[in-house]
Amino acid sequence: MGNATRMLLFIVISSVILSPLIAPFFKPGRAWTYDVDIHAFRMAAFHNALKDGNIPPRWSSQLVYGWGSPLFSFNWSLPYWMGEPFLFAGWSVTDASKAVIILSVVLSYLFMFFFLREWFGFWPALGGTAIYEWSLYRLFLLFTGGGLGMHAAFIFWPMLFWGVLTGKKNPTRAFILICLGTAGLMLSHQVMFLMIQPLLWVFILFTVRKDMNTLTRLGGAFFAGLGLTAYFWLPAFVEQNFLHIGMTKLIVWNNFLDVQTIFHEPGITNTTTPLQYWYWSTGWNLFIIAIVACVLLFRFPKKFPINGLFALFFFIGQFLMVRASGFLWSAIPLLADFQYPVRFQSLSLFCGSILGAYVIFRCRRVSWAVCIGVVAGTIAVNSMAIPTNWPRADITDAYYYQADSTVDMMGEYLPVWANVKHFFDDSERFERHPVGRIIEGDGTIDTPVKRASTVSFIVRATSPVSVVINQFYFPGWQITASGKPVASEVYGHGEMLVHLPQGISAVSARFGDTPIRAFGNSLSLATAMVMVFWMIGAVWKKKANTLSIILILLTALWLCFNLVFFWANANIDSYFFWAFGQYLRTNQYPFLPYFTYERPTTMAPPLFSVLLVFAQLTPFPAFVIRFMQTVLLCGSGYLVYLILKKSFSRETCVVIACIFVLIPGNVVYTNYLMSEILAQFFITLVGYFFLKQSAHGYAYALFWSAVGILAKYALVMYAGFAAVLFVLARPNRKLWWVAMGAAVIILGWVSINWSITGSFGLSDLKGGHLYNNVVWVAGIVPDERTKPMLTLRRYVPPDVDIRKAYWDMQAYILPSVNRSWPAADFILGSVALEAIKEHPFAYVKESVIGFIKLHDNRIPYWEYLGTFGKPQGVYSLTCEGLGSITLCIPPVRTSLGIPLWNTFIAFSNWFYSALFPWISYGLLIPSLVFGLFSKNTTWRTCALLYLGGVLLHAMVEHHDTRYIIPFYPLMTIIIAFGLQRVKKLL
Repeated sequence: MGNATRMLLFIVISSVILSPLIAPFFKPGRAWTYDVDIHAFRMAAFHNALKDGNIPPRWSSQLVYGWGSPLFSFNWSLPYWMGEPFLFAGWSVTDASKAVIILSVVLSYLFMFFFLREWFGFWPALGGTAIYEWSLYRLFLLFTGGGLGMHAAFIFWPMLFWGVLTGKKNPTRAFILICLGTAGLMLSHQVMFLMIQPLLWVFILFTVRKDMNTLTRLGGAFFAGLGLTAYFWLPAFVEQNFLHIGMTKLIVWNNFLDVQTIFHEPGITNTTTPLQYWYWSTGWNLFIIAIVACVLLFRFPKKFPINGLFALFFFIGQFLMVRASGFLWSAIPLLADFQYPVRFQSLSLFCGSILGAYVIFRCRRVSWAVCIGVVAGTIAVNSMAIPTNWPRADITDAYYYQADSTVDMMGEYLPVWANVKHFFDDSERFERHPVGRIIEGDGTIDTPVKRASTVSFIVRATSPVSVVINQFYFPGWQITASGKPVASEVYGHGEMLVHLPQGISAVSARFGDTPIRAFGNSLSLATAMVMVFWMIGAVWKKKANTLSIILILLTALWLCFNLVFFWANANIDSYFFWAFGQYLRTNQYPFLPYFTYERPTTMAPPLFSVLLVFAQLTPFPAFVIRFMQTVLLCGSGYLVYLILKKSFSRETCVVIACIFVLIPGNVVYTNYLMSEILAQFFITLVGYFFLKQSAHGYAYALFWSAVGILAKYALVMYAGFAAVLFVLARPNRKLWWVAMGAAVIILGWVSINWSITGSFGLSDLKGGHLYNNVVWVAGIVPDERTKPMLTLRRYVPPDVDIRKAYWDMQAYILPSVNRSWPAADFILGSVALEAIKEHPFAYVKESVIGFIKLHDNRIPYWEYLGTFGKPQGVYSLTCEGLGSITLCIPPVRTSLGIPLWNTFIAFSNWFYSALFPWISYGLLIPSLVFGLFSKNTTWRTCALLYLGGVLLHAMVEHHDTRYIIPFYPLMTIIIAFGLQRVKKLL
């Protein structure tokens, strides 16, 4: 039979098998099953959590009637992840749930077919797969039970066994199948994960026998899958004692099956058991197949061990469902977690499907006829289990997103501090309490905001007050009042109680990670990174050129999408760039009331202001400035490509450059009215010329450093380096003209700055930055008796703590110095210098700590960026526009613009909070250290430039992580060389 004929037969027969199973889910409305509402509520809550940037979701404040639940920390979630693309595409929760079921059926069918075809061939695979999909218990789950987790789990059982079969022939495919199968099964249904392990590992041992290399690879794939999901199972295992989940173990003893139920065949035999149990039976077809398979196994004993294994486990599954097996349920405590003995029907139907394929395989000459007979017989006998008049209802999404449900069976996911009886027996559970309430003292609460894992409100207290936060206590809650941590205690039915002083307190409660959750997250991220690099490497060997082209196209597509459907953003620092641009245009500086000085300020480098002036000469200034920044980002990416080209293949350079461009912070800042992307381009350009290591290279490094100083003052250090190296390189006369041009640019700006601000140097803000670094961040304070401190205390009362930011300190000084910012800057700078003089070792220590902190998990932009379209989500300044530059308005408006932007920012937040520290401390810092001593001049030079540039910020600025964004190109190059070294060592 030709391949085309087989493909046609496969499509036709598969359509016959699958159509009756999935067709009912294409009809409109919610079809009734026991668990349909529970999973719809959970899917809606999961979606809300993701939209709020919780990756992975662990807490939902909307569940348990709005009191919150750690459900997603303990319950499987893969079906909800599968539903997310449909929900983000605008589908209803009902339709997304049905799509998950359809996907689960189709994928389980395909993987079972691939597994059985690998083992037995085409016709046995079709017959065995039909049995797998049409078993009575599968039909019960589809049309009566409704458990999404078990639907999804049936995808991964055959995936795992398929991976084992291909372990020797195709190790790469086997590793991927077992790794993803293990991870998917763990996230689909923990009971199904545990149930299959004995059969899986016995099958592995029978299959690989004494081949230790294959066994090692398969075991490594299994543990890689566990590593990928450690963020879920590790905290769930350690923290399960914080739940009432133990109560579910008691239901086992009421749910054993009797013989009548097991042998019941719907439409043929009668039963007096309730409807729920009608389809818990095994099905006559499976018993017949098992008996015939046993006969054949004894008739053909050569392959008895491995095929007999499935016959053995088929009957083990049957035995564990009857009360006679109670002694095993008592002796093996783990079995109690399975809750329902009928779940072992899953094991029996899986084994029965394989035995069915084995039976067809033994009928070799007429295997096609036997297959057709098995398919037709199975469908005919079990089709009576499909309801002909399935109850349906039209349920709107509002019902599910309101979540008037506990989504528990008996309160098993309630924290142990919560009163289970109250939330299941008391009608008060339906009352909608506010986010917070005062139970003692006088005051009011306003501005309440509740998101998936955070709540906040303002307390205005006229006396000390006790405030209840109406979310259940659970380990991980972090509560602050006006930015300071406050202790909480359990109150009432399990809520959190805090005590606050008189006055105004901004209360915020955030559900965060405990140490075990953080460790699980880290283990999953580390495993994912290793897996990604391994898979890329495996594919790269074969398709390097094609993949590099695809990546370029995807990068370009994403940047174009960003330009068209997203918008310009700003923060308070953007105002200073725009304001100086206005001064250049009109000779009038538009002071804000809080930032009113004697003269215009040059705290913001002028080059970006010039770009803003140019953009405002066009009809669409916001788009023009974003377009220019996108071009600059691509230019930096191209320079990264050129720098790496001598040490890496062309395709590898393309991939590294694209990865650099796609760093979330880079894309965010192309939309930000800030100079980071502009400075990034000049730092990369300067590095490119430094690497030429010639008088010509140093001359242009000096020149572009001088130009770059106008985009970021910190480039003055690179200009100094370039000047020294230029002189030592003994340049010719022509190159001296380039150096003179650099000098003219620098000295010209110093002169302009003097004429505008009356301050010598590049900016009128030098002392303020140093003050922030030394006094505010490091907390290093000089002796009160020193001259700088005595001068400062003329303006600042003695009882005021001076360890504050310069913008807070200037409020004390400016009114007394005629609002002269240079005068205030000089006073603050003198205090900082005196502190360094008195405590030099503390300053050096804090600088090193600052260098490390610049690479931590803080988000390098204002977090409000991901709250567009939400109550109190955007500060007024950020969207009111800057002159003719409109903010928050995309070139093309669509209803999906805001949700997609918020989702992107949520992903970016996750990248920086969860992944970036691993990149920094696990890849960058080791690569930086090795690079400093490397013989590779490119690696060493980039390491020196990065260390010098970032360390300068750590020494003179407060530790804002956005300050290292201009150094991302150097960071990318350093990590690339580090990974190359690791690859060589391995």
